[in-house]
Amino acid sequence: MKAFEIMNDIIGEDFIKYAGENTVDTLKVGNPEKEVKKIGTCLTATPEVLRQAKEWGADLLITHEPTFYSHRDVMEDTDLIAKKLKLVEESGVVLYRYHDSMHAKAIDEISEGFLQRMGWQGEFDGKLEFVLAEPKTPLEIAEEITAKLGLRYPRIVGCRDGKVRKIILALGSRGPATYNEFYNSDFEVIIGGELCE
Repeated sequence: MKAFEIMNDIIGEDFIKYAGENTVDTLKVGNPEKEVKKIGTCLTATPEVLRQAKEWGADLLITHEPTFYSHRDVMEDTDLIAKKLKLVEESGVVLYRYHDSMHAKAIDEISEGFLQRMGWQGEFDGKLEFVLAEPKTPLEIAEEITAKLGLRYPRIVGCRDGKVRKIILALGSRGPATYNEFYNSDFEVIIGGELCE
């Protein structure tokens, strides 16, 4: 299969028609007609990831976050961008981004994947809200996230010991609407996943 065929299938024709040019889910570097035998995935196409993709022989690399340091991957004329572009080109991969459509599906795939990894039982609204079947403390939640995701330094702001059930999953840069929802509801914990949070 060709790279663009794989990505059109993953992103979905309906989303492509709906979003048009108003999406970051696009080809970033490479030939969309390239035949693909090996696909790599990553959160961010860091230099180390690009080196590993080259070593492994990936034809297509799908990243979730921007590669060129801005949400829309604007290719500014800077030394940093030029060096990163050279690394991508040297890796030999076709680089696509899979971001907006992943969050726009009926069930947000990032939140769903996080909950699957955590193994928590409860009710999920498909987007942001999760209610634990059994209450936990914020400290227990942080310890589980740390262990299951291999994090080094989780940060807890607020009470660590009270039992909670209602969680907002702000696992990406969701913007102020997420936080307004949290502050104007009876949810007890918000889990953030990016520096801007």
